[in-house]
Amino acid sequence: MKDKSYFADCPVNNAVRVSNAQSAQRFEALSNCSDRIVQARTPSVDQLPPVARIIGVKSKDDAGAKKKKLRTAPNTDAIPEEEITYNRTRRKLIVQPAYDGQIRQVAARYRIDPLFLHAMVAQESSARPQARSHKGALGLMQIMPSTGAMLGVTPAALFDPATNLDAGARYLKKLQKRFGTDFALILSAYNAGEGAVQRYGNRIPPFAETQAYVTNVMGRYGDLRLASTGR
Repeated sequence: MKDKSYFADCPVNNAVRVSNAQSAQRFEALSNCSDRIVQARTPSVDQLPPVARIIGVKSKDDAGAKKKKLRTAPNTDAIPEEEITYNRTRRKLIVQPAYDGQIRQVAARYRIDPLFLHAMVAQESSARPQARSHKGALGLMQIMPSTGAMLGVTPAALFDPATNLDAGARYLKKLQKRFGTDFALILSAYNAGEGAVQRYGNRIPPFAETQAYVTNVMGRYGDLRLASTGR
């Protein structure tokens, strides 16, 4: 008979992405890994969602009557790749040229995947530079004034997109130095604070908001990576 005490502790350090809630139950070794398991979102593939006309792409009937809403996926060949992002909530391709250039500059400066920053900006503020949360977080990446002060940025400056993105990227690099390449812990610390992650043994804190945040950002990031490869 197998000694179940062998699996008393979770054997994995990083987040484990599973296709559904039942997948992890098939592996006895994951029985104590509930705070490490992130359920992957399964995109619907039965039919293409309705897609609105993309700004900046001229259709053949531009000179004619009213434009009809497209019922199939748009041809994005005419759109520069760097101007395409994917909004999972609305389930359509949208063009965000206003901040894509700045995000790419910041990403190159700090060696961060620009798609990861896009995913965070979409989740944090829906790309609204003047966003303010009920807790007082500010700007595109929803940075708390206390965090901004630690980074040498005033609250007013956090409403500037370039300044906010730079501060957010610097904070992510700070968290990376502490938590390595564990995306789940980096995102948990960004959302709930480094202290919360430490209190729970360097694991995702058992907060519904934080767990949903990690799942949503990683889901958006995965979608953006898939969209960028054209799959």
